[in-house]
Amino acid sequence: MKKYISIVILILSSLFSGGCDGQGVDKVLQHNEGLIKDILSLREERTDIKIDVTSIVKKYINLGDEPNEALEVLRRNGFDSKLLDHRAPGSDEYDKIFLATYDTRSWSDFVFGDVIEIILKVNDNSIKKISGSLIYKHL
Repeated sequence: MKKYISIVILILSSLFSGGCDGQGVDKVLQHNEGLIKDILSLREERTDIKIDVTSIVKKYINLGDEPNEALEVLRRNGFDSKLLDHRAPGSDEYDKIFLATYDTRSWSDFVFGDVIEIILKVNDNSIKKISGSLIYKHL
C-alpha cells in the first residue's frame, strides 16, 4: 500500500511541476512594463467586461508595418500568436489574419482574469487593420 501511495504522490508532483516551465513567471514579470502594463492599467480605471485597447496597441504597432516585425514586438511583450485560417471572419478580405493573446488567468485567481486579444489583418505583407480588446473572463 505504501508503494502505491508513493507512486501516486510521485505522479502528482511531476504533473504539477511539469506545468511550471518558467514561462508563467516571465509573464508575471512583464505586467510591470511596456504594452502589457499599459493595457492592464485600464483595469484600474474601468470594470467593463470588454474594453477596446486598439489605441494603446497602435502606440507599439503601426499600420503599414510588416507582420513579422509586429509579431516580434508582441512576442517580446509576452503574447502568443497564431495565423488564423480561412474560416476567420473577414479572411476573404485579407491575405492573412493573426491573433495574438496574453492571458492573466490562473487557478490561484479563482479562474477569473483578463485576456488581451490583438488582431492584425494583413494585405501585401503590410498590416492594414489593427484591433485589440481587454476581456475579463473565466477559464
